Amino acid sequence: MYYLVWVAGQQFHGKGSLTYSSAHKLKAGQIVSVALQRRAVLGIIAAATTKPSFATKAILHDWPYTIPAPTLKLMEWLMQYYPAPLGTITELFTPPVLSKKLPPMPIAANTLKVPA
Repeated sequence: MYYLVWVAGQQFHGKGSLTYSSAHKLKAGQIVSVALQRRAVLGIIAAATTKPSFATKAILHDWPYTIPAPTLKLMEWLMQYYPAPLGTITELFTPPVLSKKLPPMPIAANTLKVPA
């Protein structure tokens, strides 16, 4: 399955979501870990999508936490209203404690080991 992910992090300056794949069924608002520039970062599932015409990276880890639908609408409004990078806005809505559980060093794709 393929998903549009809002990537959290100040190093992402894009204005749109990125496409990732997962073997698991995920829902909009779910918090995930993805690879971005060989680093693990948090992201939020924006929506499911069809298979793209390009290769995608796999979602590294899906967390059991979901952002409520009204909060997702607030995020969308902020993304349209403010000229801030998408990564900065998304970072406001991801729990800081999860960021501390990500590996600090660069990673190779699909090798994330999340501590319990």
